[in-house]
Amino acid sequence: MKPVKPLLQFEFVQLPVPNVIEAAKWYIEHLGFLCDRLPDPGVDMCFMNLPEGGLVILKEEQDLNIKDFGRFRNESGFYFKTQQIETVRDYLQSIGVEIHLYDDNGFKFLTFSDPYGNVLGLIQDINKYNDLAEQFKLGLGRDLTENEEAQLRRFGLMKEWELQDTIVAMLAEMNKSSHSIE
Repeated sequence: MKPVKPLLQFEFVQLPVPNVIEAAKWYIEHLGFLCDRLPDPGVDMCFMNLPEGGLVILKEEQDLNIKDFGRFRNESGFYFKTQQIETVRDYLQSIGVEIHLYDDNGFKFLTFSDPYGNVLGLIQDINKYNDLAEQFKLGLGRDLTENEEAQLRRFGLMKEWELQDTIVAMLAEMNKSSHSIE
């Protein structure tokens, strides 16, 4: 029998590093990880958290052949959420970290390697729903219906050039139906 919802949530990521204490200090200083206590010398693991949740375990490994969590070169198998991707990108570049990929495709994302060769990713949701909803409310002079809100949430993930014609057509349709009701 197939289990219902066999996977419940993401529990942790374990990253291989050559020196767990040096790596922990790097992650704390440059990426804002939290650590209650650095491990004692000889301990090969460090448990680290992110401010809004998520556990990362740094594991000291002498054989670092398996570093890339992605299937493709310079892509990560997991991403950390951020709300300041450009600032983080600029900072990482300023300390000599090579950025592999950076794109704005409904989500802003980038990948980079830590000093130990692990390919990591950052992602920022750039949903423009709130801005769009305000514009529509002002244009219509009324609150949005549930259907209109659902459409705007979907449009909030589109790029600007995709939105332009869609918004004009939607506003025209909404204004037409508003006038026919009166």
